[in-house]
Amino acid sequence: MNVKVVYGPPCSGKSTYVSENLADDDIRFDYDSIIQAISNKKSHEYNDLHLPYVIKYRGLIIEQASKDADMNNIYIIATKLTDKLEKELSGVGAEYKLIETTQEECYEFLESDSSRADKDFWKQKIDDWFDWHDDYLAKGGELVNKTKKQKVTNQLMAVKNLTKTSGDLYIYGEIVDNSDFKWDEAEVMPSDVLAALNQVRRIRRIKYLY
Repeated sequence: MNVKVVYGPPCSGKSTYVSENLADDDIRFDYDSIIQAISNKKSHEYNDLHLPYVIKYRGLIIEQASKDADMNNIYIIATKLTDKLEKELSGVGAEYKLIETTQEECYEFLESDSSRADKDFWKQKIDDWFDWHDDYLAKGGELVNKTKKQKVTNQLMAVKNLTKTSGDLYIYGEIVDNSDFKWDEAEVMPSDVLAALNQVRRIRRIKYLY
C-alpha cells in the first residue's frame, strides 16, 4: 500500500494529476468531491461547517488504508501540509508530490475556470498558498517530491531561515561531483542541489552550510 499526498496551490492541477494516474484499484481523497457528495454545494463552493466532516473522512481513509496490505495506491489531495495531516500520516511512509507551478500560471487557470466564480477569493487563496510554502521551507520543511521519513535526519537537504532575499541550504548527505549516477542514495550530486534551489522562490543569495 502506497500513500501518495499530492499537494499544491489552488488551480495548480492536483485533481487532474491524480485522475491521470489513478488506477482501478486505487483510492482517491478529494476535498472538493466529498464536499459535493455530502452537501448541496457545487464544485469549489465551500462552507466551514462541512470542514470537520471532510477532515474526519480523510482520517478514516488513511487509518483503514494503513491496515490494508492489498490496497495499491491511496491518493490524498491536499492544498497545504498541515499539522493535522502530518499527524494522520504518522507512521505511514507517505510519498509527497508537489504540483509545481507559478502564481502567474495559477492566475491564468483561475481566469479560465468557470467553476470558481469568486475570482478575488481564489486569487487570495493562491497568494496565501505561496506565502505559506515559503514559510514552510523557511521553518525547515522538507523539499518537495521526496518520500518523507519519520526522522528528519533522513533528509538530505533542507532550506532554512528563508526570507524574501536569502536562505540557508543545509546538505546532510555526502557531496559528490559525479553527474551520471549515485553509488549511494546518501550522496548529493550537483543536479540535486540545482533541483533544490529551483524550489525556492524570490531568493537572490543562498549561503551553503554543510
